[in-house]
Amino acid sequence: MRKTSKRILTGFIVVIVGLSGAYAYSLSRAAARLQAAQAALEADGRPMDAAAMIPPELPDKQNAAPFYERAAAALKRQHAPRKTLLEHLSDLSRRAFKDSAEPEDRAEFERLIKQNFVVRALADIEQGTLLPACRFNRDYQGGLRAEMPMAEDARELIRILGGRARLEAEGGDPHKAWQTVRTQLKFAGALRDEPTCESQFTRMIMVNVSRHTIQWLCENAPPDEAEYREVENLLTGLDGVGPLVRAIDAERLLKGEWLFNLPQSQLYEAVPDNALGGAEAPKFLRRLLFRIVAYRPRFLGDRAAYLQRMRKSATLLEGPYVPRGTEGYEEVWDVPGKYILTHELSPMLGFLKRYYCVTMTQLRLTRAGLALMQYRQARGAYPQTLNELGLEGLIDPFTDEPLHYRNEGAGFLVYSVNEDGRDNGGTEKESRHDNEFDIPWRFPRPTEEDAKEG
Repeated sequence: MRKTSKRILTGFIVVIVGLSGAYAYSLSRAAARLQAAQAALEADGRPMDAAAMIPPELPDKQNAAPFYERAAAALKRQHAPRKTLLEHLSDLSRRAFKDSAEPEDRAEFERLIKQNFVVRALADIEQGTLLPACRFNRDYQGGLRAEMPMAEDARELIRILGGRARLEAEGGDPHKAWQTVRTQLKFAGALRDEPTCESQFTRMIMVNVSRHTIQWLCENAPPDEAEYREVENLLTGLDGVGPLVRAIDAERLLKGEWLFNLPQSQLYEAVPDNALGGAEAPKFLRRLLFRIVAYRPRFLGDRAAYLQRMRKSATLLEGPYVPRGTEGYEEVWDVPGKYILTHELSPMLGFLKRYYCVTMTQLRLTRAGLALMQYRQARGAYPQTLNELGLEGLIDPFTDEPLHYRNEGAGFLVYSVNEDGRDNGGTEKESRHDNEFDIPWRFPRPTEEDAKEG
């Protein structure tokens, strides 16, 4: 009996020692991977201080954010059918100026935009754009909960401004319309230092709405030279991937590293619901999944994988466009499925990179088109090449080659070859089923008769 007990005890000790050794080995390997990931970030010169990513506090007299927040709040307090007036006006602005617009949409937008509370709200935005900086009232150190408080509101407001600019141009006041465009562009620029990908996505949407307004105005009320110079300067200031790369670094520090550095007692409540089976999962299942996620070797490995992915993400954003499905693109997503937090915390990099390239394409096409119009006004004809404009940065983000340009006598065509890299002669996408198309700006816009003749 004693021998049997001794063998059992010896076997038990061997198992415990073996498990402890395996745990210590797994832990040391995960710690080494984490140390290597941190060292690689430092070697790349990536920011490592979370506090440095937070916009500095501003005196009220210098901060534009309260004006923007007040404008949104004022319109949200007013009700509209099934929506707030902010949403309703934004929807009307999108619908009222389409070729297929319903007359009642246009009439209602014209009526509402003249209401005193709408006029005051838009005046607040204009006032905000005169101030030197912008810092929103948000908890920048709140980890995963530190979202921009008015991301959707900013998108609605920029669309309303675009609709107002069109009404001003059609009403015979082109100078006021171009002033509203400048307000749009300055408003978009106010989000430049916002340290989240959501904020930068919002900023890109605002840039796209603004350039759409500009291209429409060019068809109906082209800018004079002074207006062109101001708009060109603002567009140039909105170009560049820097703010988006900074947002990737900021998310790593303010969200990812915030979560990975939480005490165990706070970690359960902070882990995203999807990592624990979803918000509706039974409590016992959530607790079980949390134990798996928080198992120390796995947790450190997850953190190392997250840092590696965020490092590669910043590099991919800063570099040339890498099409989806290629080796360089897939390398960023080559992370084992067991690293649940890495998959939950990582931004949708492929989407962000593509949307950034589309936004910068449209911005640069707009810069080129505006300059072409000024060139023709001064010299009586369009140039033979874009080089004659004397502008820098007219590069197709998808290829890192110059934008394509064709002089069409009374008009012009400038275009990007889009993400497939193939030159389709400036062909525009006409339906969601089209697979071969470019991103063009043809001026003037073809009429229905032109399309039929073509």
